[in-house]
Amino acid sequence: MTRTVNKITRNGHAYYTVIDQKWVNGKLVRKYVGYLGKNPKSKTEISIGDMLPYITRHMNLE
Repeated sequence: MTRTVNKITRNGHAYYTVIDQKWVNGKLVRKYVGYLGKNPKSKTEISIGDMLPYITRHMNLE
C-alpha cells in the first residue's frame, strides 16, 4: 500500500486528499483515506497543526 496526496481542482480552487493505492489482480485500486484541506496559497490557509491529527490518525490505521 502506498499513501499519496492527491490534488483536485474544482472551479479554480485546489483541494488535497490522501489516497491509498495498491495493486490487486493486476489493477491499481485507489481508496480515499482523508481530506487535507485547501491550497496553502489560498486565502484560507490550512496550517500543519490542523493537518497533524488527520495524518497521525491515518498513519496509525495500518
